[in-house]
Amino acid sequence: MYHAFYDPEDGLFKLRVLVDRSTVETFIGDGEVVFTNNIYPSEDSRGLEIYTKGHGIRLISCRIYDIRNIWR
Repeated sequence: MYHAFYDPEDGLFKLRVLVDRSTVETFIGDGEVVFTNNIYPSEDSRGLEIYTKGHGIRLISCRIYDIRNIWR
């Protein structure tokens, strides 16, 4: 688990999360905060969870894109 402080001026922020078979990349704002993780999920793992500690958040919009495998 990673932790970072990010205080947007207007109380809103962009969160972009890119997930593939073994990597999760997270970008906050316009790249002011970036995390990259290697992951090892089970074959039936299909979930993603986002939460905050100490502050509530409200999701305004969410887009999910299917990324094609370049190796097949």
